Amino acid sequence: MKIKLFLALAALCACMSAAAQEYNDFFTFRPDKKVRKNVINISYLSDKIELSDKGVNLGDIFDEAAGIARGTNVGARSNWGVSLTYVHTYMLHRKPIARMLGFGLDVSFADVSYANYTIDNMDNWGMIDPDDFDAEHDPTKRLDVPMHKVEYSLQIGPSVTLTPGRNFTFTGYVRYAPSFSGIYINYDFYGNYASMFNIGASASWRNIGVGIEARMGGCRYKDFTGGEALTPAKLKTSGYRAFLQIRW
Repeated sequence: MKIKLFLALAALCACMSAAAQEYNDFFTFRPDKKVRKNVINISYLSDKIELSDKGVNLGDIFDEAAGIARGTNVGARSNWGVSLTYVHTYMLHRKPIARMLGFGLDVSFADVSYANYTIDNMDNWGMIDPDDFDAEHDPTKRLDVPMHKVEYSLQIGPSVTLTPGRNFTFTGYVRYAPSFSGIYINYDFYGNYASMFNIGASASWRNIGVGIEARMGGCRYKDFTGGEALTPAKLKTSGYRAFLQIRW
């Protein structure tokens, strides 16, 4: 009887020890836990453009994100788009707060994106097309016009990283993204500097994760010959990116 009781107590202690170890692995910072500071995001993006003379500020991102979720935003929506982003996080302190919380500065020198649009009527947008206004002007050439938008951006901004255990990583961030944005439409190219803002979050297990971010900004596109603007007002861009993430 005593032997059976001893074996039962030993089994119970072993189970409790294993449970405690699992708890410790999840909630306690360990020396062998690696904080993965390098990130590559491969994204599907959905953008919307609209004419706007308003300035762009960070608070608008939340309104735009809510409008995207409700489907109430107006403007021309992209048919499809993709982006590739590399980000490195510089941690602002050596040891995690409460053994799992870290604050950092995100820096990206490579953020490339492409979006494809169809402009239903260039006249509604006030878009110029010098080659189309001649004696043989055909207004149908300004209907359902394909448009291509490319952007190259830098990014910088604060981030919060939560690492409960050795394998989980949760991140939230806000970044300013100075960009060059270009539009190709009707065999003409327009471009200019654009100020963009990103806010997003991701969750990863070891090296693989997923995430989503809202992105918005504005640009006044001009050609590179006479400096003529594509539209009478600034084109405001807003949308989201859903991405697969690789961390190391």
